[in-house]
Amino acid sequence: MERKRTTNSIVLPVFYDVDPSQVRNQTGSFAAAFVEHEKRFKEEMERVNGWRIALKEVADLGGMVLGDGYEVLY
Repeated sequence: MERKRTTNSIVLPVFYDVDPSQVRNQTGSFAAAFVEHEKRFKEEMERVNGWRIALKEVADLGGMVLGDGYEVLY
């Protein structure tokens, strides 16, 4: 996302076996992962918050949702 902001690069998100709303709202496995990241990077919370923001931004872009035998463009 930083590259998209600085150089206007194209970003095409591909969500494999996860709903973009889980990424956007950081629920389910994303919530659990962020709990672990916050423990691991407790001295670098600004970094973790940057990841949170980037994931929310990427989930708002149009992209592909892939899963077991299906593909959806949104």
